[in-house]
Amino acid sequence: MRIDAKRGQWQVDNHGVNREALIKAYDVLVKSPEDRKKLERTAPLLVAARDQVVVQLKREKLAAELNQRNLQNHTVRSHERTHDLSLEEVHQAYDRVRGRQLGSAVFISDLATELQIGLPKLHEWIHREVIKSGHGSLDDGHWPTATEGQRAAAIEHLGSRRLLIRFSQPDRAALIKEYDGQVKTPEDRRDDGTDNEIDGEAAIKLYDELVKSPEDRLALEKEIPSLIAARDKAVTAAKRKQLQKETAQIPNHVAKMRR
Repeated sequence: MRIDAKRGQWQVDNHGVNREALIKAYDVLVKSPEDRKKLERTAPLLVAARDQVVVQLKREKLAAELNQRNLQNHTVRSHERTHDLSLEEVHQAYDRVRGRQLGSAVFISDLATELQIGLPKLHEWIHREVIKSGHGSLDDGHWPTATEGQRAAAIEHLGSRRLLIRFSQPDRAALIKEYDGQVKTPEDRRDDGTDNEIDGEAAIKLYDELVKSPEDRLALEKEIPSLIAARDKAVTAAKRKQLQKETAQIPNHVAKMRR
């Protein structure tokens, strides 16, 4: 981080805001209320950024305390669920968390919250299914910027505490190659009386496997545009069917109201 007090500007490196360095820089420059007033004139962006970081840290601390309390409340429930926790269930929770962020690795603390399971039980599952069986991988993450709740959920592995967990995603290229021949637009169908367009449920299922974020959708629009069309068509048909069902119930409901 570079601070240029003369021009009232501060600059952050390409990796984003280093919150600890930002607060340290402020503390070096501000030793009294007078120093603060002077810095507000010479480097107002630094002062604003520092204040924003302080607020963020307080919010994260409060969120971490609430999260820890919630995890403790689920300890009894998690004891009952440990043996029922399946790889598929964890993958589904992982996909939901991953869909709300950038990157494929998610915090173990976020996964525990999504699963509503205590950390000891999740750590037990990770040791069994990830570390021993190899159904995933663990990453160190960035410890200096991690919150207290994220650090508390870290798991020991190969001499370091790992903050993040990652599961391998389906082989996108293999899935596309396997199903590409099934996804046909009406113009591409064989003119021999057969219908080789992928059915709606299959299109939706394949779409859900391949699309976990808006970026995935944009990529799929270039790779298999016909799948996008088939899936959207199936979703529209399902909504229309549901609307017709609800509309058909309206006369009966009105008749009952008039009685």
